Amino acid sequence: LDAKDLSRPQANLQEEYDVVVLGDIIEHVTNPEEVLVASSSRIGKNGELIVTTANAFHLYGFLRALTGGECTHPDHVAYYSPMNLMELFSRSGLQIIEMRGYVEDAYRENPLKRLVRHTERACMALFPGTSCGIICRAKRIGVVPVQRAADG
Repeated sequence: LDAKDLSRPQANLQEEYDVVVLGDIIEHVTNPEEVLVASSSRIGKNGELIVTTANAFHLYGFLRALTGGECTHPDHVAYYSPMNLMELFSRSGLQIIEMRGYVEDAYRENPLKRLVRHTERACMALFPGTSCGIICRAKRIGVVPVQRAADG
């Protein structure tokens, strides 16, 4: 499916979902607002949109830049920071209800990358903005999420 076309009738999709996940999508598209709006059109009344994306300020990227390199994926057209995401989601009619950093698992990577990933995990404790990626849970503006017993 084309993520921009999710708001149109689709024979193989339900009208509504409890959760819609955009896993590492928005950094690949020219108009991420269009994708967020289309994706959120499939969210039910109490549903959530979960979005993951690379962090513009991740430690490994910063270290590569210091050495004259770059670790940008050739298909990426944008990188996002927490502040950029809050604005993008707001413009798309979404409210972020949780935002966290994450570090990719490095067990199969070369030893240097494994060391950097372990360092990123340690840095995240002190500097959350250095995470490898960002994961957001969002709801449509004006929709109050249902509190689940596990939410505490």
